[in-house]
Amino acid sequence: MFSISFLEDSPQPQIKNIQVGEIIIGDFKKYFHSSLSYWRQQQYLNQWKEGIERICKGEVNSSLITDMYDPNSSNIVQW
Repeated sequence: MFSISFLEDSPQPQIKNIQVGEIIIGDFKKYFHSSLSYWRQQQYLNQWKEGIERICKGEVNSSLITDMYDPNSSNIVQW
């Protein structure tokens, strides 16, 4: 089983401009925080879909970005 999504009811406290998400791979579950200062929720969802499609097509390289900031002012990207 695999899933990645944003949580409506977070088990962690909400922080302004941060969305809590969850990734599940088999029995492994991890929460993550996504900044909404540069990308909105829909941009993350679109990138995840594209990343998963690349994996399903057998491409060698792909990623799922979980935290993105403006690359003109920061070098922070979590994937």
